[in-house]
Amino acid sequence: MKLDSIKPDPASSEEKATQLRRVFNTIAPVYDQGNRLLSFGLATRWRQQAVASFRADPPKRVLDVACGTGDFVMAVLNASPASEVIGLDFSEEMLRLARTKISNATFVQGDVLALPFDAGRFDAVTVGFGLRNFVDIPKALSEMARVLNPGGRLIILEATQPGSCLKQALFTIYQKSVAPLVGWLTGHPGAYSYLMRSMQSMPSSHELETMLATAGFTSIRKTNFVFDMCVCYQCAF
Repeated sequence: MKLDSIKPDPASSEEKATQLRRVFNTIAPVYDQGNRLLSFGLATRWRQQAVASFRADPPKRVLDVACGTGDFVMAVLNASPASEVIGLDFSEEMLRLARTKISNATFVQGDVLALPFDAGRFDAVTVGFGLRNFVDIPKALSEMARVLNPGGRLIILEATQPGSCLKQALFTIYQKSVAPLVGWLTGHPGAYSYLMRSMQSMPSSHELETMLATAGFTSIRKTNFVFDMCVCYQCAF
């Protein structure tokens, strides 16, 4: 399946959500390959580092939001095999592939802006490379806070634009060379161009930390990877 057209700037939140679902359903068969290429194979290590604390302090129940094909779910299970893990995504094609890869987790189709779970159900919530695609980030953070029990943890792993001029220049080179190549190799240049542009809508560190605090999160810790092009936030609730 090919994308006939991708609007560079969707006019409304509803239009953006519809377009994103279409993009992710389309690239689902090549999503894992594309991630490996875009991250130069480092994304697996970043996920492992993001949930390393689960080894010493394993959460009983974990929700992975925007789970895609389940790679972050696998990282959680590797760090904490006894955890009950639920992966949630709005793309039925991503979830179909996740279910073929992982048998010891539950996968649910749903919207992060209206999570289909009771308040306080989870000890930890994770989200990997999905936050920038949420049409309403403050609302999404509020929903993730709602389903966490007091003392729970939120872990966000996300690609972002670096702040310094030098790192920004390196990112621009990456964005104009590596991303189009990945799009060509996977057969979906329009989709990958759109996903790279979505990084421009990612809030700054200060803005995101303010959103996290407003949603009720505390003890916010930030770790940068690879010229600050990937960042991990760990927070308590």
